[in-house]
Amino acid sequence: MEGMTTQEIFDRVKSVLAAVSQQSGLTSDIIRSDTNLILDLGLTSVTFLELAIELESRLPIEEFPLQEYIDQENERGDNGFDVQSLLETCRRLIS
Repeated sequence: MEGMTTQEIFDRVKSVLAAVSQQSGLTSDIIRSDTNLILDLGLTSVTFLELAIELESRLPIEEFPLQEYIDQENERGDNGFDVQSLLETCRRLIS
C-alpha cells in the first residue's frame, strides 16, 4: 500500500467514515473535504475509536494517534474535525 496517491487515501478515508458514521444510509460519495466529522457525520467518542481502528486496518498506519488528533482539532476550534484535516493526518502517517 506504500506509494498511495492522495486520491486513494481520500477514497479509503471516505469509505471508513461512511462505515462508522451514525447517519443511517450515508454513502461515501456525499463526503467532501469540508464535511465536519461531528456536526455532519455524527461521530461520537465511541465512533472516533472505531474510526481509528478502521483506519489502521484499511491504510498502512500502524497506530492512529487518536488523542493527539483530537487535541489538535480541538485547538482549531470551529474549524476543526473536518475530513481534510483527517486526510492530512493520514497522509502524514503514511509517508
